[in-house]
Amino acid sequence: QLDFGEIDVFLNGETCRLILLVLTFPHSNYRMAVVLPAQNFECLAYGIKLMFDRIGRVPLRIRFDNMSTAVSLLVPPSKAHEVDNVHDVKDHPRVLTENFRRLQVHYGFKAEFCNPAAGNEKGSVENAVGWIRRNFFVPALRFDGNFAELNNSLMTWLERQAEEPHYKKAPRVIKELFLEDLALMLHLPAADFDPCSWVEATVDNTGFVRVDKNDYQVNAAPGQKVHVCKRWDTLSFYDSDRTLL
Repeated sequence: QLDFGEIDVFLNGETCRLILLVLTFPHSNYRMAVVLPAQNFECLAYGIKLMFDRIGRVPLRIRFDNMSTAVSLLVPPSKAHEVDNVHDVKDHPRVLTENFRRLQVHYGFKAEFCNPAAGNEKGSVENAVGWIRRNFFVPALRFDGNFAELNNSLMTWLERQAEEPHYKKAPRVIKELFLEDLALMLHLPAADFDPCSWVEATVDNTGFVRVDKNDYQVNAAPGQKVHVCKRWDTLSFYDSDRTLL
């Protein structure tokens, strides 16, 4: 199960809200998580990549809620056969975003989606979000902006927590049960996944382009089309020949 949550940290002496992406494995109660600046596709894809790389495997199935980074349209079952490219036509018909489909196809996992307003269908991850927030982020941490360092600390801490007995299956420990999970998972693809997305924008008459409601100045003529590569932490602008501007 996978879901987003929110946590507060201290950045430059002020409270700053960041995003927590959590992946749980209900059989073993193993938990993995990363901290990100936002809930967009680029952050989702980057976070998933970090966690898959950390555990060295890919889950066969992952349950999501109907996050807009993954689902572009909820389709009534009676209309499922009237819409193109419907995912899970029989049980939970939805149209997935192109970027999420690319992520799913690359790793090969099956995406399952909860019914609308049915948070109980992913109770494992919702409980984990609160547990991580209370036990790792309280009191609020001082954050210097280094996401790599913070995420390594968080994932190392979670790996230590997995050395504890399972709350229902003691004396068996979580990491022992997680080995059973790993044995059923997919291997990582040979090719690396590039967690980015591409959009096209037009330079306005002041030399700026608008991306996600923000304006950026680029070295291009007014009216020129530019290609924008969006990553979790950067934007890159290219001309029609894919030359970096």
